[in-house]
Amino acid sequence: MVFWIEALPFDSTLTTQKGVAMKTTTIPRFDDLPDILTVDEAADFLRLGRSSVYESIHAKDIPAVRIGRRLLVPKSGLKQFVDVSEKD
Repeated sequence: MVFWIEALPFDSTLTTQKGVAMKTTTIPRFDDLPDILTVDEAADFLRLGRSSVYESIHAKDIPAVRIGRRLLVPKSGLKQFVDVSEKD
């Protein structure tokens, strides 16, 4: 039997309840976020799925920077996205 541990964003832990693994995440305050976030970190903060964040990035709703093969989301871009979303 093979087990692996994937890197979990922020302060994530895996817990079990009645034999079912569940991921619990403590999401930091906006001011405590790093200046640049991965797509996974941005998705966790926004409480969206990864694919939704990728779609929003490609639709230019969430600003992102490509460095090599990685897409990174600036903290200021997240604030801009949330501010625009609140106005709608």
